[in-house]
Amino acid sequence: MLPLAPWLLAAWAVAIAIGDARSRRIPNALLLAAALPALLLLLLDGRGPLGAGPADSLLGAALCTVPWLPGWRLKMVGAGDVKYAACIGLLLGWLPGLRVMLYAGVILGIMAGLAWLRSSGGSRLPMGLALSAGLLIELSGVGRYVLPQA
Repeated sequence: MLPLAPWLLAAWAVAIAIGDARSRRIPNALLLAAALPALLLLLLDGRGPLGAGPADSLLGAALCTVPWLPGWRLKMVGAGDVKYAACIGLLLGWLPGLRVMLYAGVILGIMAGLAWLRSSGGSRLPMGLALSAGLLIELSGVGRYVLPQA
């Protein structure tokens, strides 16, 4: 694992969360800023920035994408959100990535409940904000008190 990787990923997650909360968009440039170096590390070093191997990373990208595809097909989730989930899986590997998806799902459910209580019907929730919060929970290690670690 690269020593600064968790801090850089945390800053990246915060940037995505702020942008998504403001504009409901996740720019491809921000996603590529993490995905390309991660892929390069996987190719050159055999490990991603947080230590996941190539198989873990690719499986993580696939498994983290799957839960959000139905929402994307129904136009309830943006393509940027799905790509962000894939990046998280690529960067963390399959097990930590799935934990992030679980945290994000719970956070998104809470956000939806609060939006319903406020009766702000029809507005899209910033899913990138929920994914970023889930990623920060995983990076901070707080999740180890909630879910078992491998």
